[in-house]
Amino acid sequence: MIAGALLIVGALGLSMSNLYEEQHGEAYAEQISNILEERIIAPVAVAETSQTSVKTMQAVCLEGQEYIGVIELPSLSLELPVQKECSDAQLKASPCRYSGSFLDDSMILAGHNYKKHFGSLSALQTGDEVVFTDVTGQVYHYAVTEITSLDAYNTEEMQSGDWDLTLFTCNFNGQKRITVRCERLIRG
Repeated sequence: MIAGALLIVGALGLSMSNLYEEQHGEAYAEQISNILEERIIAPVAVAETSQTSVKTMQAVCLEGQEYIGVIELPSLSLELPVQKECSDAQLKASPCRYSGSFLDDSMILAGHNYKKHFGSLSALQTGDEVVFTDVTGQVYHYAVTEITSLDAYNTEEMQSGDWDLTLFTCNFNGQKRITVRCERLIRG
């Protein structure tokens, strides 16, 4: 009986901790997103550069973290800052660049399944708009082309294919990754 009560108390404590972490992450992401919007001067359409120029991602450092821009998912009413690097600690604050770059149409973004982070990715529909604005104000428009579920540790499949943008998060039990593949719509 005592062991059962201790398990229940432990489960409640873990649930409360997870809820606090999620609320803190959501509030932090909103705060950083607002600061980034102030720093982005004026969004402009993306212009392709010549093949001889070198493209590099610009970043803005806020509160000790580097951010490369803001991702918007209008159909989910989400707008989130995107960090340049990815770690477990950084994912608690906002989505992160897992690999690739928006400059060469290979970016993969990871986010926690918090309700106001990437928790509703599975609600996206084929054709939904995704907008990424980098810290220089350049706007990249995408459309969702595929929504799938991958095994949790199948990083090879996550990075395979010719997708311009991929978003992913874990499902509720962490065994699968909800994966959204996107194609860029406007090219200079």
